[in-house]
Amino acid sequence: MDDRTLTVLEFKEVLKQVAVFAVNDEAKEKIFNLRPDCDFDDIKAGQQHTAQGIVLKNKYMINPVYHIDQIADMLERADIGAVLHPSDFIKIARIIRAACSAKRSIESCGDDIALIKEYVNYISPNISLEKRINEIIANEDELKDSASDTLRTLRRKITALNNKLKEKMNSYTRSAEHEKYLQDSIITVREGRFVIPVRAEYRTSVPGLIHDRSASGSTVYIEPFPVVEMNNELKTLKLSERDEVERILKSLTADVASVKEELAFEYEQLIKLDILNAKCDFCLKNKCCEPTINKDGIIDIKSARHPLLDKNKTVPIDIAFGKERNIVVITGPNTGGKTVSMKTVGLFCLMTYSGLHLPCADNPLIAAFDNIFCDLGDEQSIVQSLSTFSSHITNIVNITNGLSSNSLVLIDEIGAGTDPEEGAALAVGILKYLEKCDCRAIVTTHYSELKEYALISEKSINACMQFDENTLAPTYKLIIGMPGVSNALNIAAKIGLNDFILKNARMSLKDEKVQFERVLMNAEKVKAEAIKELEEIEKIKENLLLKQQRADETLTALNSKLSKINSNAKAETLKIVKKSAEKADELIEELKEKIKQADEAALIEAKRLHNKLTDLQYFAEAEQIKTEGTPIAMKDVRIGAEVIVKTLNLRAEIVALPDKKNLVTVGNGTVKLKTPIANLLCVSHTVKSKTNQSAAPKKEASKAAADTEEIRVLGLTVSEAIEVIEPYILSTASKSDKPVLKIVHGKGTGALGKGIQRYCSSNPFVKSFRYGGYGEGESGVTFVEIK
Repeated sequence: MDDRTLTVLEFKEVLKQVAVFAVNDEAKEKIFNLRPDCDFDDIKAGQQHTAQGIVLKNKYMINPVYHIDQIADMLERADIGAVLHPSDFIKIARIIRAACSAKRSIESCGDDIALIKEYVNYISPNISLEKRINEIIANEDELKDSASDTLRTLRRKITALNNKLKEKMNSYTRSAEHEKYLQDSIITVREGRFVIPVRAEYRTSVPGLIHDRSASGSTVYIEPFPVVEMNNELKTLKLSERDEVERILKSLTADVASVKEELAFEYEQLIKLDILNAKCDFCLKNKCCEPTINKDGIIDIKSARHPLLDKNKTVPIDIAFGKERNIVVITGPNTGGKTVSMKTVGLFCLMTYSGLHLPCADNPLIAAFDNIFCDLGDEQSIVQSLSTFSSHITNIVNITNGLSSNSLVLIDEIGAGTDPEEGAALAVGILKYLEKCDCRAIVTTHYSELKEYALISEKSINACMQFDENTLAPTYKLIIGMPGVSNALNIAAKIGLNDFILKNARMSLKDEKVQFERVLMNAEKVKAEAIKELEEIEKIKENLLLKQQRADETLTALNSKLSKINSNAKAETLKIVKKSAEKADELIEELKEKIKQADEAALIEAKRLHNKLTDLQYFAEAEQIKTEGTPIAMKDVRIGAEVIVKTLNLRAEIVALPDKKNLVTVGNGTVKLKTPIANLLCVSHTVKSKTNQSAAPKKEASKAAADTEEIRVLGLTVSEAIEVIEPYILSTASKSDKPVLKIVHGKGTGALGKGIQRYCSSNPFVKSFRYGGYGEGESGVTFVEIK
C-alpha cells in the first residue's frame, strides 16, 4: 500500500491521535510510522491483541506501561568496552524493574489475555544486576560508599583528612596574628587544594604557595607551607578514589555488556506494550468496536463515525456492499458528505489492518483487501504539466494496472474534469472494467448515465446522500439502493441566483432528464419517509424492551425481598417455638422438684405441652428445607410411605389410606392432617435451603475440630451476617450434641467481628464466645459455644 493512499485517507492524522496515548518517545515514533498489514492472519491477530489489551485494562485494571529511557546507545558503548556513566546504570535498572513489574502483573491474570502474556513469556529480568546497580549507584553522578570496601576506606580517610585540613586552615582564619593579613576569614579551594585569601600587600607575610589571584589583583590565594603535605596526601587519596570508582564502573559495565541481548529484548517488549496500550486507550476513548474480518470482500458497517470529525456533530453512516453488489455509486449534492462517506470506509480498513477497533456500532464486518487504491481530490500539477483531468487519468491508469479481485478502489468524481458527455462515457467504461475485475469499489459522481447504469447492473448499486427538500440542506445520511439528485438549480436559487438565469437554465434541461430527476426526487422522498418511520418504530421497540427489562428487574428484586422476608419470618417462628419449648422444660423440671405436691394430671399436661412444642419446633425447622419429588402414583399410596406435602413443603408419613372423600391422612410426630392425594409427592431428595451459599457451615477436616461447624460471612454487613448466623444458632441449640460454631468474618477493620460478638453477648442460646487463638485465625474468626 503506497504512501499516497495513507495520506489521502488521512491515516497519519489518526496515528497522531493514537500516539498521544503513548508514554515513551520511541513508542510514539513507532506508532506514527505504523503501516497497515494486509495479511488476513496478521489482521486477526492484531485485532485480538487489542481486544485482550482492553480486557487487561477494564477487567484486571492493569496498565503495564512505564516510562523508560532508550538504551541502545548505552548497550553499544558497553559492548565495545566504554565505561558507562552512573546515570546510564539508573536507566538500565529502571528497565529491569519495569520488565519485572509488567511480567508479574500480566502473568497474574487469567487465560483470557493469553496473547498479552506472550509479550512477557520470554522476559527474564536480571534481578541480581538490578540489585547490584542499586547497591553501587547513589545518584546520577555518584557511587555509594558501600560500593566496595576499598572505596569505603578511601572515603573515610578523605573525610578525616578534610576535617584535619579544615581545622589547620581555621587556625589561620581565627588567629589574631594572621587576621590583618587576610582579605576574608574564610577557607576556599583552588585547583583542588585548600587555600586562604591573603591581601596582596601581605603575601610575603604568609609563607606558602600562591595558586590564584583575584581579578582586581588585591587578593592572592595562598596554600600555607604547613598544609602542603596534607593537601598532597588529600590529592593522592582522591586520585585513588577516582581509580576505584573507575574500576567499579568498569566491572558493572562488563556485567551489562554480558546481558545486552536480554536488556534489549526487555526494552523492545516494554515499547510494544506501550504501543498496544496506546491503541487500547484510543479505542476506549472513541467507543470503538472490534471488527470481524472476512476474506469474501464484504463490508458491513453501521453507525460509522469518521474518527477525525467531531463525534458530537458527525452524522453516522450505514454502508454495506460486497456480498451481492461489489460497487457502490454514490450521488447527491456537493458538500453532502459523499467524499467523507467514501473516505470513512477506506480509513476503517486501514485502521483495522493496523490493530485498531472502529468507532461504529457493534459487529462491523471488514474485508481483508490486498490493496486499497484511491483517486480523491483535485491533484492538478503545474510542475508536471498535468491538468485536473490528466492527473485523474494518471491515477486511474495506475489503479487499473495494479488492482486485483481482492482490491478496494475509491474514486471521487469519476470521469470529471472534461467534456460531460465524454466524461460520462469514460466513467461507465471504468465502472465496467472494475466489474470485470470483480474488485470492490466506491465511486462518487454527478453523471446521470452512471445512475442509470447502476440501476440495470447486477454488480453495482446506487446510493445517495439524503437531501432535505424543505431546507435545501444535506442531512449527511447515506441511503443505499437509491440514486440521488444534484439539486444544483434549487441550491443556486436558495443562495440567491438571478431568476432569469435559473429560468433559462431549467428551459435548457432535456425533458427526459427533468422527468428522470423528478422520479428520483419522489422516490428519494418516499424512501426517506419510510426510513424515518422505521427509525421511529425502532425507538419504540427499544423503549418497550427497556421497560420490559426494568419490569423484570423489579420483579426479581421483589421476589428476592419476599424470599428474604419469608426466611426471616420462619427463623423468628423457630426462635419463638424454641423458647416456648425451653419454658416447658423449665416448668417440667420445676414440677419434678415438687413432685410430691404436684398434681399428676398437671404433670402429664405439661409433658403433653412439651411434646406439642417439640413437634411445632420440628415443623418450623422443616420449613427451612426445600423438598423435591414427583407426583405420587396410587400404587405408592400405602401406610408408612414417606411423602412430601406440597402446600406445606414438608415431609410426612402416610398413616391412613384414602377415605370416602379420597383424603389421605399424613402425620409427623403427634401432628396429623388430611390432604388430597394430588397434594402429595414421592420423596426423591432434599436440598438444604441456604440464605447465603458462601455462609454455609462445613465440618472442619482435622480430628481436633470434628465438633466444629464453620460459617463464612466474609464481605457481609453486621445485619446481614446476623441473619445468616441466627438460624444456625437456633438449630444447634436444639441438638443434643452441640458443636462449637466457628464464624469466619475476617479481620478487616474489626467492625464485623465486634458486631457479631455484641450479638452473641445478648443471645440467650450462646453460652460463651471468643476470638480465635494463634493458628486458629486469631481476630478473623469467632468461636461460639451453644447452651
